[in-house]
Amino acid sequence: MHPDDHFFHLGGDSLMGVHLIAGLKELTGQAVPSSVVFASATLGGMTREIQDWLAATEHEPEPLDHGSPVS
Repeated sequence: MHPDDHFFHLGGDSLMGVHLIAGLKELTGQAVPSSVVFASATLGGMTREIQDWLAATEHEPEPLDHGSPVS
């Protein structure tokens, strides 16, 4: 793969995109918007858009919801 390769031309689809976004949340603790992830269709462009958004966005990590304990 090359940074100029197109996500969808490599076989990426909407379901894979959902998995990508979920993985980003797990790795970063932040809900990266799909509009940021898909602002560019190339792998390198997607990476830059995500890195730029993470650098510019100072969010507290969102707590992971593992379900509420039963009282």
